[in-house]
Amino acid sequence: MNTFEKTIYNLVKNNTFLKTIIRNTYQYLLSFIPKKKKISEYKIIEREGYFFGFHDKIPWSHDDKLLLAHKFTIPNRNITNKDEIEIGYFYGEDYQEFKSLAKTKSWNWQQGSMLQWIGKEDNIIFNYWNGSKNISRIINKEGELIKELPVSIAAVNDTGEYALSYSFDRLNIGHYGYGYANVEDEVSKCYIPSNSGLSIVDVNTGEIKLLFSIRDIANIESVKSKKEAYHFFSHCLFAPDGKNFVFLHRWLNKGRRINSRMIFTDFNGDNLKILPTSGMVSHFTWINNSKLFVFCSTYDKGDGYYLFDITDLSYEKIDSNKAAEKVIRMTTPKESK
Repeated sequence: MNTFEKTIYNLVKNNTFLKTIIRNTYQYLLSFIPKKKKISEYKIIEREGYFFGFHDKIPWSHDDKLLLAHKFTIPNRNITNKDEIEIGYFYGEDYQEFKSLAKTKSWNWQQGSMLQWIGKEDNIIFNYWNGSKNISRIINKEGELIKELPVSIAAVNDTGEYALSYSFDRLNIGHYGYGYANVEDEVSKCYIPSNSGLSIVDVNTGEIKLLFSIRDIANIESVKSKKEAYHFFSHCLFAPDGKNFVFLHRWLNKGRRINSRMIFTDFNGDNLKILPTSGMVSHFTWINNSKLFVFCSTYDKGDGYYLFDITDLSYEKIDSNKAAEKVIRMTTPKESK
């Protein structure tokens, strides 16, 4: 976002209707302006009609020979409850061949069907509409069904033993475009439900444990903007060791922007910590088991890239021009001496 775009964004960010009009008009006008070509030192492979999903998941198999993808046939429009998408993977030299494995109606343009590799055997998990609800399916690399889980999933830990689940029905209401088009149940219409929340799923047994409800979290450190707002969860992400995770608690006041806060908790839903952000939390990733790299806003330093230490909730703002360099430096293993 350049200086001009950031200025306009800050002026209209609290008015969702006006922000949408300005954004769409701006993007439409930009489509007529020739784009400056950029040169990359990396080889870029493009496959029209395919996409993977969100930045927090890895599309490559453990041996880097297979590349997960969604294949779509509809134009770039709002998804209906009749639209299906294919899932599969690319293989071969430069990933030229595509193997289709299954179809699903539980998907969106932003995150796909939460398609991801699961476990060391490189099985595949994705969300699926079974005719009455959103669930998840696990298949092998030949597309053969291994098992079904009775809920949709958001994230899986590195070993493939546990998954996190929240309501994608609520997400489609609170943050349209990130949920699914196939269902809107009665629980989804409740603003602060006590029977919908964040659950951990034992992938092997199918056991589901509700860690806390939306009402539980909404009642912690209540603020004025949360009253009469529609609450939901999104964007779960396990730490590298799979013992802890973070997620976003979000709430939508009619006609205003979505408010977000990031919450850390351990595997059992204990040791809960709310990171000291101030209403906006966007993209993030784990650096290691105790540090998070986040684009967010804080009360004292505003919008920007931050490095948070979960152990004491301390943070530092990072120069946007040096943010990527710092993350790469921190995540690259040091050569042994």
